Amino acid sequence: MNPTEFSEAIKSPEVFLLDVRPQSDFEKTHIEGAHNIDVMDTDFDNEAMATLPKDKTIAVYCTTGKHSAIAQQKLLQLGYNVINLDNGINSWIAAGLPTT
Repeated sequence: MNPTEFSEAIKSPEVFLLDVRPQSDFEKTHIEGAHNIDVMDTDFDNEAMATLPKDKTIAVYCTTGKHSAIAQQKLLQLGYNVINLDNGINSWIAAGLPTT
């Protein structure tokens, strides 16, 4: 999804926002309301299953879209409904959308 579509989608209470970057990147800046699980962590699948609600759409993003695409595939395999921010938080910031 492009940043505008993603911004609208994450307003829904039926969507759970997930930042899949390393915690150090997340702490520098992230989209307000995001939770953080690093997709490159070897325990990503287990942490996702323990943390993410199955009854919500999971909205994932990273820095450029590469790692969120990996997260999207993993989460789809785990049975989640997933949407992905095209080109990551970089595109979000370029669109002038807020971060915290």
